[in-house]
Amino acid sequence: MPPDPNNLFLDVRDLRVSFFTDEGEVRAVDGVSFGIRRRETLALVGESGCGKSVTALALAKLIPTPPGVYKGGQVLLDGQDVLVMNNEQLRAIRGARISYIFQEPATSLNPVFRVGDQIKEVLRLHRREAATDEEVIRLLKLVQIPEPAQRACDYPHQLSGGMQQRVMIAMALAGAPELLVADEPTTALDVTIQAQVLELLKELQRTVGMSILLITHNLGILSGLADRVAVMYAGRIVEYASAEELLSKPRHPYTKALMRSIPRLGARAERLETIPGNVPNAACLPPGCKFHPRCLVARFDCARDPEPPLVEQRVRCRYWNAP
Repeated sequence: MPPDPNNLFLDVRDLRVSFFTDEGEVRAVDGVSFGIRRRETLALVGESGCGKSVTALALAKLIPTPPGVYKGGQVLLDGQDVLVMNNEQLRAIRGARISYIFQEPATSLNPVFRVGDQIKEVLRLHRREAATDEEVIRLLKLVQIPEPAQRACDYPHQLSGGMQQRVMIAMALAGAPELLVADEPTTALDVTIQAQVLELLKELQRTVGMSILLITHNLGILSGLADRVAVMYAGRIVEYASAEELLSKPRHPYTKALMRSIPRLGARAERLETIPGNVPNAACLPPGCKFHPRCLVARFDCARDPEPPLVEQRVRCRYWNAP
């Protein structure tokens, strides 16, 4: 069942975001709806180019206009629509109520400032009374950085990739956010450090009590981390379910294809399964179901008829339960 709309901290309703280019209108986000409760983790999953990051940036109205255009929908934060807020209201929620960590910490950190000063800058913006060296050290301890007082004096290039990502998490937590948006937070890290960062996010959620929107293309990291999963393709959510249900019984052909592409220990396959083709150009989407050109079980009417709505079964496919 979908989350109770009366118990949602964040409620995204029919969000539509487009970009206008020489090729025409690019519908990056096309009618996306989901909700997040307090202390809940929602994973937004899909290949690169499916609209995940644009959706995430739209939550705090961070997409520049132009070239982006908010074509419709609502982003309700405790009942208040972020998309109609003025600049002063937006400054009050960015970094304070909604904070972000991104997949390339080395490009997000300023190379000419010490990491402690960068954390302190966030504190001055959102919690001026807490902009102290002691609070910087506390935040670095919170993200499990050893010798935090010394690390606060380091420049970003003096830290490993994993340490840089922990600094980014500390900066994101400095404003005491209610929602942490983690956009592919482990992509640039090796497997061992990935596991450490994901475990850190779980521990921080228990400690701090924030909600998390985790954006990833890897379904293999969701078990034990996400409460709910929304699978996104070509700007639309094609399946929405609890993590346990989706991982044990995926329904949409796209979700099943993503699951088959995950490497499995002990499996004796000559090569990994892949999904044929690529995510379609958002400026020239195929008719009917947007996944049908790559779908192994597509039928004639999949290319002819509009996609079914995401209702009741929470899957955007009319043949999801066909043999």
